[in-house]
Amino acid sequence: MNILSGLSAFTLTPFSNSGVVDVDKLQKLVAKLAATDVDSIGVLGSTGSYMYLNRTQRARAIEAAVEVRGNKPILAGIGDLRTDRVIDHTANLKKPVQAHFYSHRYLTFH
Repeated sequence: MNILSGLSAFTLTPFSNSGVVDVDKLQKLVAKLAATDVDSIGVLGSTGSYMYLNRTQRARAIEAAVEVRGNKPILAGIGDLRTDRVIDHTANLKKPVQAHFYSHRYLTFH
């Protein structure tokens, strides 16, 4: 199965007033998309704000999306200026997920 076929919907990354990812709002956005006919859901990408998140915040945003995605694959932005940082962004994920590198910028979770 090629999970990169069909329609992938990317959500914005909502932030709290203190500048961290608003997990509740992110989960509401992802859950709404999961209830539609999209083929995959993208987080931490396309708007560029994810580049300013630290490892912990990125991992929490990915985990929050995976928790409410239903059966939809999650495309997660892990881009950075250096390859070692790209690898580091996956190190904080708390639970094992099936992940595939499709480029230096995105991981998919399904």
